[in-house]
Amino acid sequence: MSGSVLGRRYAGALLDIGVKDAKADAYGEQLEQAAAVLGEPTTLKVLLSPLYALDFKHKLLTDTIAQLHPAPAVANLLRLLYDKHRLGLLPEVASSYRELVDEQAGRLQATVTSAVDLDGASLGRLRVLLQKKVGKKVELTQQTDPAVIGGLRISVGSKVYDSTIVNHLAKLREGLKHI
Repeated sequence: MSGSVLGRRYAGALLDIGVKDAKADAYGEQLEQAAAVLGEPTTLKVLLSPLYALDFKHKLLTDTIAQLHPAPAVANLLRLLYDKHRLGLLPEVASSYRELVDEQAGRLQATVTSAVDLDGASLGRLRVLLQKKVGKKVELTQQTDPAVIGGLRISVGSKVYDSTIVNHLAKLREGLKHI
């Protein structure tokens, strides 16, 4: 079974519990925090390596969970992933969980990339336009990349709307190659 299918299954199981407990968003934040800490390359390498004693790895996991103070459901998921030797899936589980929560809430994540920071009014207008286009609530994240020179690149789910100058120049270059 592929990692994405497994990650989605674990995420779905936690979401079911989160909905039942009315703490789905809190569980998502705790899962993302755990993924950031336990997914750190050195920590993950220790936890997945057969070179370290099981007692040491178990104590490391237990201490990390104690420091994070997650809800019992999230802590149990972390222990389960460790016991099944699937802790490497944790970042994927966290990502799948966020997607499932957004899907359930009728939300989409969108990222807008521009050469300079956009002001709040521009982001607000863009959010409204995107919500009309996709028919769902849109949570907009802004990124700045001077390499785009000008224009916007908007990623909504799996779609990318690219009106950057860099993209237009690339299309022009391709068109000139065929002349």
